[in-house]
Amino acid sequence: MRRKTSFYLIFLIHFTMFSQKPIEVNNLFKEDFLIRAFGYSKQHYFARLSYNNQTIYIQNLIHPNKRIKIFSNSNKGIKTLDFSFDENYLISGSNIGTVDVWDINKNKLNRSIKLHLGPVNRVKFIRGKLSFVSIGNDGKLFMFDLKENTKQLLGKHKGIIRDFDISQDKKYLVTIGSDNMLNFWDVERKQKIRSSKITNGSPTVVRFSGLSNDILVGNVEGILSLYEDDLMIKKKIKIHDNVITSICLLPNDEFITCSFDGSIKKIRRKDFNTKIIYKARPYIIHATVKDDTLTFADRDGRLLSIKIDFE
Repeated sequence: MRRKTSFYLIFLIHFTMFSQKPIEVNNLFKEDFLIRAFGYSKQHYFARLSYNNQTIYIQNLIHPNKRIKIFSNSNKGIKTLDFSFDENYLISGSNIGTVDVWDINKNKLNRSIKLHLGPVNRVKFIRGKLSFVSIGNDGKLFMFDLKENTKQLLGKHKGIIRDFDISQDKKYLVTIGSDNMLNFWDVERKQKIRSSKITNGSPTVVRFSGLSNDILVGNVEGILSLYEDDLMIKKKIKIHDNVITSICLLPNDEFITCSFDGSIKKIRRKDFNTKIIYKARPYIIHATVKDDTLTFADRDGRLLSIKIDFE
């Protein structure tokens, strides 16, 4: 009965998010835990956690009548997930330091890779490659090649690595940690190029700002900072009244920020002009953008969507 219910919940996701009916905010479904891991593939799939925080449901967005794929990682606890660019694989990072590789076409676990001592905080494929990057509470930054089945330790932070991002040209990588360091890495040479001490509050999220290699950093005080690729600070502004939890780039000169203050804001990069596009009581946990739809989770276990107007 529960699995049947799950089918209708996921069908609702497809209908509300991808029908032509104009929507502002829709409650897609509700869980009894904070939904921290969900995301889209390049074209076909949407993946999310459900029920016990360890089961992944994958919905085919192009062909919604195809059966739902269900993966479970045996009580490891999922914190993060990402699709490969070719949409053949989904990786999920767990609380016990493993990255599980799921074969979407065969609907089964391809392999489980032990990388970290403790929770995996984020995993992300390198665009267009069968390699992914993984960070953890152990302060280690790994790169793993699925084709060659090889791993390489790129470097470390003195403490937890909280977040990272990969530049659009796939050449560079940035990390932030509990040591308040912002580190800039060369992906091809697999080495750290430069570091900068963050002095205006503990960092929580980091993103490359777009086609340039400028870097956006959000912190626990709601401050958003823009760094140039030499890690010199370019601009700093108080955006939110609490922790910044997500930064999502839009396909123009804008980006989205989400916060524990319950607000979602759209910001124009060139002048940091800011517009509130959503405000509620529960704080926002995590968010992601596909086309003109922002999908986000809040403290009450809800997964919501909102349409974004582009300037």
